[in-house]
Amino acid sequence: MNKFTVACALLMFSSGSFAGVWTDAGKVVEYYANGNGGVALYISVSSPLANPLGCSSVSYYRLESANPAFKEITALLLAAKASSGNVRLYIDDVACSLNYPKILHARLV
Repeated sequence: MNKFTVACALLMFSSGSFAGVWTDAGKVVEYYANGNGGVALYISVSSPLANPLGCSSVSYYRLESANPAFKEITALLLAAKASSGNVRLYIDDVACSLNYPKILHARLV
């Protein structure tokens, strides 16, 4: 098997761990931290809520503190709020987080 075939196979089988959808760009409207069910940050943005799994929350996204980039994403979202910048959120399409759409990544646009 050549290296290209191996690389394609690895990419194909590893992509499920990054499954999700990007939201439309929007401004951070509100955020709050909560310790129920583990430390988490709840975010509301001005763009329509992306909810690929039909999680029961229709107002907020949830960023879990277990996310390896929790501090970086939190800093990015706070900077976006302070500067009135637009963000796009990458939402998990495999699992909800305590009935909220789960944030995996964020981008300042």
